[in-house]
Amino acid sequence: MRVLLTGGYGCIGCWIARQLLERGLPVWVYDLKEDLRRMRQVMDEEQVAQVHFCQGDVTDLPALRAVLELEQISHVVHLAGLQVPICRADPLLMSQCLRI
Repeated sequence: MRVLLTGGYGCIGCWIARQLLERGLPVWVYDLKEDLRRMRQVMDEEQVAQVHFCQGDVTDLPALRAVLELEQISHVVHLAGLQVPICRADPLLMSQCLRI
């Protein structure tokens, strides 16, 4: 099992990543930018170093699909989302984020 977390640097994503690593599973985070602050609050440096980072935007479906194929991802935990004001302004963009 190879797991990719979209928006994985958020609070919930960090805890999920920790649980997966403790089970011996490889973890990738797909996010706009690498930000390890929250991860360091719930994991030690050895665990943090095991998390693979892939920079990307969930609204760029071809890029996301390419990462899924390149890294041979078998499972996706979708935690990324747009903030409510953006969703209101562009509901079609939000619906794009939900399709992988």
